[in-house]
Amino acid sequence: MTTQQPATIAVHVTAPDLPHSRSISVPIYQASNFAFDDPDALADALERPDGEFVYSRYANPTIRALETTVATLEGGPPPSPPRPAWARSTRCCCRSCSPATM
Repeated sequence: MTTQQPATIAVHVTAPDLPHSRSISVPIYQASNFAFDDPDALADALERPDGEFVYSRYANPTIRALETTVATLEGGPPPSPPRPAWARSTRCCCRSCSPATM
């Protein structure tokens, strides 16, 4: 087991479990990137505009909740998630890093 440096520990804090309660509002996600345990899940998220969150400049749970709420209040359709231009090239790279191909 490797020992992490204090700076690493500080930026990788795990949110506490709330087994008997829940937030009554949408939490503010300030993360710029989202981690994936599986390279195929990351590749899928990059390929699908409605997939999991990857990078906050394109979408994050807080912004998605705001966009959906505003669309509902205005009587419009739900927002279409943006599709990053780099998604296709990154997908190829992620698939080549899959444990199955190593």
